Amino acid sequence: MMSRLILLLLLAVLALAGAVPAGAATKAALVIGNSAYRSVTALVNPANDANDMAAALGRIGYAVTLVKDGDLQAMNDGLRAFLRDADHADSVVVFYSGHGVQVKGRNYLIPVSAKITDELDLDTQALSLDKLLELVDAAAPKVKIVILDSCRDNPLTRQLTRGAGTRGLARIDLDASSAKGTLIAFSTAPGSVAQDGSGRNSPFTTALLAHLETPGLDIRQMFGQVRADVDQSTQGSQTPWVNEAIIGSFAMAGKMETPQPVKAVGASTPAVAQQPVQNPVDPAPSVAPTPGPSSITAPQQYAALEGSSVDRTVPAAVSPSFPCNGRLNPTEGAICQDGGLAALDQTLSSAYGMINSALPKDLQAKLKANQTAWRSQRDQCGADAACIGVSYRQRLAFLKSLVDKASSTGPVSPSFPCNARLTPSERAICQNDALARLDLALDNAFKARFRSLSKADQVALSANQSAWRINRDRCGTAPACIEAAYRQRLSYFEGLQ
Repeated sequence: MMSRLILLLLLAVLALAGAVPAGAATKAALVIGNSAYRSVTALVNPANDANDMAAALGRIGYAVTLVKDGDLQAMNDGLRAFLRDADHADSVVVFYSGHGVQVKGRNYLIPVSAKITDELDLDTQALSLDKLLELVDAAAPKVKIVILDSCRDNPLTRQLTRGAGTRGLARIDLDASSAKGTLIAFSTAPGSVAQDGSGRNSPFTTALLAHLETPGLDIRQMFGQVRADVDQSTQGSQTPWVNEAIIGSFAMAGKMETPQPVKAVGASTPAVAQQPVQNPVDPAPSVAPTPGPSSITAPQQYAALEGSSVDRTVPAAVSPSFPCNGRLNPTEGAICQDGGLAALDQTLSSAYGMINSALPKDLQAKLKANQTAWRSQRDQCGADAACIGVSYRQRLAFLKSLVDKASSTGPVSPSFPCNARLTPSERAICQNDALARLDLALDNAFKARFRSLSKADQVALSANQSAWRINRDRCGTAPACIEAAYRQRLSYFEGLQ
């Protein structure tokens, strides 16, 4: 049975090896949210809209490139990164939330750094929506979805010439040569003004998030429901508009896909973006050798692995899997200062250790390389806690999917006989396939470490393992406590490698 588990994980890791490179994406998304404008009216919600849309798109399988509070260079860099994914994708999404303006029928998306004095500045300080659409068309995905929550009142009316539209964005008519498979959605009708909203998200993004992840919901029906929700929440003052030429039916969520990592481009705080990455190596977990039930955070770990949000009220004293007293890059520094992020890091380290310990050495090297590649993507978030959290939760969901694949192999026995005299914890393990697999993974990790030691060190490790087992048995029959004890012990063995 253990060999079957290793085979399943082997296949998963081989598939995983292609998950990080951009060329492997079959669903790609570019998400931009600009709130912190410097020369025009700042907006409340776009950064939140972008965070939440990036997370939602990642959960339904899109490889997301996220740009928040971007200047023109950051927006262009994000577009380039997205287009590399789009070249290999079957469906793509572009979502923009922030200021947008129209001049003589042409639409522009406004970076936070734009300081526009007249119409001529638009081509050098703003992103042309026509150019963006042209580049997306050139990538030739089967389905192209462009969502614009940017029809707010023109903030540059006084600076622009008489030809500037003063309300909303201009209508986009699809060109016959590129219309097939395209959908363009505005948060309100062309030439009208959308509301920024007073809650976390704009009314349009709130409605979109409510329906986006519904499996099997055709995109036309989805936007119909979004339109109805926005009409109701704005008392009829805002009506989303859609122009589309999608062939057949298409559901954005489709069937549930493997969550993908978010690649954050640029940072909302320029000083953070300029800091060099000083510690790119894979840090070793700092887990106590014999954690008892009183020292493990079982509810937090179990909830995170199930895809739930870790409570942001976790005290800052919670430590991540790496030492916080070394040289840290901006992302690691943010994790060390945020108890919720530190708990996510501990949980991810444990999940990674469980899978890693069940693999032979050659596959361990592949998994480690993949984890290092993910970590590099995570570090592109800089000190942005929301971006870091999204990255961790999507990575946890993906690692959990590997465990779920292995867990579908049917009944399995732990490393000890279930017909002997057992402690309550051992009986619980014998009756729970997931716990039995954790026990097998830990037994494999223990034996691998044991074989590499001298006789004296083998005796010491055996005593240490016996002490841990006594602590594990204090969990009684509580599955969450037992699982957390195993995951922390697996993380400990990973740190010894």
